Amino acid sequence: ADELKIKGKDVSQILNSYKVEGNFLANLIHFEIYGQSLSQGAYSTPLQTLTQKYDSLMFVGGIRPQHKSYDVPNFFADFIPLIEAQDITGYVGYETPLGGATDCVKQLISDENRISFTQQIYKLLGSACGEGGMSLASLSTTYFENNLKPAISNAFNLCQAKGLTYAMPLMGWVQGEEDNKPSSGT
Repeated sequence: ADELKIKGKDVSQILNSYKVEGNFLANLIHFEIYGQSLSQGAYSTPLQTLTQKYDSLMFVGGIRPQHKSYDVPNFFADFIPLIEAQDITGYVGYETPLGGATDCVKQLISDENRISFTQQIYKLLGSACGEGGMSLASLSTTYFENNLKPAISNAFNLCQAKGLTYAMPLMGWVQGEEDNKPSSGT
């Protein structure tokens, strides 16, 4: 399998060249929740994450690169606080699982390790790059190439520009119902 490349280098080669200090893997952990419509927050109203309780981030264009929440020239231009919003493209996406999931990670770090988020240099970046109504086969090819890889590459490059370390050690999967259709075959 081909490695993801950033500026011509394999990602594993780049990541292995950085030494991370402290108890966390990197300054920024990319938390992707991938999958079908439920990963996109389809019809999940009302919005719950209207303020950022901790310090989790999203891209300036929103959480879903394929269904942006904010009208900006470059979806991946920067990081801003993770706040859920309805997309502006006409898609039915509202609250994704990311607001609650990233809050839970920060709350668990505090509860289990007694480390407040204000005492950490560890932040979570949330994104939801899947697509509703698509088969598993489509999510494994087209949407991976067009949505997820650009999110990873842009997050890594932004971290490099900001002097931060980056890692993506986890990815959530949220299944919709598309593959339950008798005609899908996947």
